[in-house]
Amino acid sequence: MTEHIVDTSVVLAYAFGETGSNVAENLITGAFISNVNFCEIISKLIDHGKSPDDAASTAAEFGLNVVDSDARLAIAAAALRASSRYLGLSLGDRFCLALALQKGLPVYTADKRWAGLSDVVDIRLIR
Repeated sequence: MTEHIVDTSVVLAYAFGETGSNVAENLITGAFISNVNFCEIISKLIDHGKSPDDAASTAAEFGLNVVDSDARLAIAAAALRASSRYLGLSLGDRFCLALALQKGLPVYTADKRWAGLSDVVDIRLIR
């Protein structure tokens, strides 16, 4: 069973063949991801020319375990704003980190800025 979280950047690195895609490939199937980050993936696929339906189908094929947001996760993501503001993290970034904290699991990302939060969350970089 998969015991980690992936950020949007990991899935997109794989989808677009970016640096770190070889690492990302082995992390995606079965990984946990927030529904906010899942939305980001679909949005980026649309930005790259897919129709909304095709983008949603492609995102579903990654085999991610999409975790729905609830009030508790939203509050946890909001609480990260003050401690992560200096890093310029997005709402999606904070939902991903909040999910990692909630589940007590490591989170994989391609975003090197996240290393600044390694004292709070187990951050693992793919590149």
